[in-house]
Parts: sequence; C-alpha cells; structure tokens
Amino acid sequence: MASRQSRSTLRLSLKPDVVPRLAALASISDEDFADLVQSMEKLTALVSINESISELTSRLTQCSADEATQILHAVMPLYFAYISDGYTPAEVVAGVEDGLASYRGRELLKTKKSISLLKSRLLSLLGNRRIAMRAKATGLVFERPLVLQEARIISDIRPIFASDKVSNVDAYSIIQTLILDCFENGEDKKFHIAIDAEDIEQLADILNRARDKEKALSKMLEATGVTKIEIK
Repeated sequence: MASRQSRSTLRLSLKPDVVPRLAALASISDEDFADLVQSMEKLTALVSINESISELTSRLTQCSADEATQILHAVMPLYFAYISDGYTPAEVVAGVEDGLASYRGRELLKTKKSISLLKSRLLSLLGNRRIAMRAKATGLVFERPLVLQEARIISDIRPIFASDKVSNVDAYSIIQTLILDCFENGEDKKFHIAIDAEDIEQLADILNRARDKEKALSKMLEATGVTKIEIK
C-alpha cells in the first residue's frame, strides 16, 4: 500500500482500488460494523487474506460478505505493514487521511462526515487488541526467511531392467519425494527432496518430539495467564 517512512511522518500512497474499499468501511451501518468487528475478533489468525475472508464471511450475521471482503482487503495490509511493525493506530489513521487528501480523481470519501466516520472506525479496528495481537503474531511468522505452506510425500515405484533384456523387470525401487510448498520473500517456492525409509523414520521422530515440546511449553505457559495465539 505504501513504502515505510519515519514514524513521525507516516504517509500512505493509496492505490486506486484501496479507496472504494475504505469507502465501504465508512458506508456500512453501525450494526454491520459491530458484526464485522465481532467476526474479526474470532478469526483464528490473520495469516492470509483469502483464508481470513473465508473464515470471516462464515461468521457474519449482519454485514454482507461483499462489503466485509472489501473492508478486509483494505484493513489487513495496515495491520501487517504498520501495526505489527510498531506504528500506533493513530499514526496509521493519520497516514490514511493524508493519503486520501493527496489522492487525485477521488469521487468517494469527499465529505468531512465520511472522513470522520472512516477515521473513527479505522481507529477502532486498528486499536482492537484482540485483532492486533493476531496480526503481530502473524508478523512474527513472516519475519522468518522461509514459511512452510504445505507438505506432502509422493511415492513412486521405479522398475529396474536388466541391461540385456528390457522386456523383463528384474527389480524395483520405491522412490519417496518430500515436496515442500514455501513462502519466501513474497514469492511461492517449491522444493523437491529425495528421502528414503530411514529419513521418514527420522522425520517422524523429530516431528513427534516437536509436538511434545509444544504441549509441554503450552501447559507451562497456561499457568501465567498469557493468551496463546495459534498461527495456522
């Protein structure tokens, strides 16, 4: 949405498709806005916009799915780029207002009333602790150089032919390939890794140990009363 500048002079250069999405936030009713906030608070994590939209729309009871989708596309980048990076809600809202003032050819959000309502609702969303904490947790995930999206193993049987008789299969090998779909520096990456039965056993042991450590750490930290945020 914009390049980062100093914290005291945050300025957002709004893209054309962002303005109507922000306008949707200012145009919905108070009842729709309350429904939107409650639904966003119940999101398990803000890992991807598409996944969050799917979960959000399934929870809505008042706000329309189309309006909620537009608003989420406008607001989520603000969480990821600025709130999770330490900017205050007031700084981000001021940056949005500055971006709107600098945006030419704007037909929406012209009146003081619409701008005031947008600022108020943006401030409420960005300042919502439950939503912001999930956004910050998501930011920690994507600060790592490589994030796993999906993993699977493909098993193949490879026939082995004798050199003098290609019509007969003399032996076979089972070939296992671990495929990792990852996210790296804004790009999707795919890795194909050859593994064997011994590797599978080793991976299973490592994953079981990691699961046991997760349970032990969660149990220990539950006693502190600190909220655990699941990132999936």
